[in-house]
Amino acid sequence: MFQIFGEKELPMIKSTYSPSEIANWKNTKEVADCYKKLFQSMDSTDALVLDRIIDKVLPLEENRPLVQVALIVAVCTTMLNPKYERIQLGEKIMKNKVAHFLVSFCNLFIQIMIILILKLILGQT
Repeated sequence: MFQIFGEKELPMIKSTYSPSEIANWKNTKEVADCYKKLFQSMDSTDALVLDRIIDKVLPLEENRPLVQVALIVAVCTTMLNPKYERIQLGEKIMKNKVAHFLVSFCNLFIQIMIILILKLILGQT
């Protein structure tokens, strides 16, 4: 995340900071802006900021494991989320978040498939 946003957009933070320092960091305008930007287009290519982060973590592959993509999304959204007080991510919360994103990916895939099937049935291209 820090490589994608840069230190001007996302100030550095250390996991050794006190809970109050972490809360202050998470409540800064810069962190709030980065949190909002995760699912926004980064530039004229229409690539989301999260796409760029995923590309940094997982080299471009044809078949990226969805569980790894879900983990990256979970880490980014949790770390920047001001409602989650920590930056050290616990195993239990991460398992739940990864499962949530995996279900979301599957639902999206199913919706896309239904649309494509309906277009085929109705003779649209």
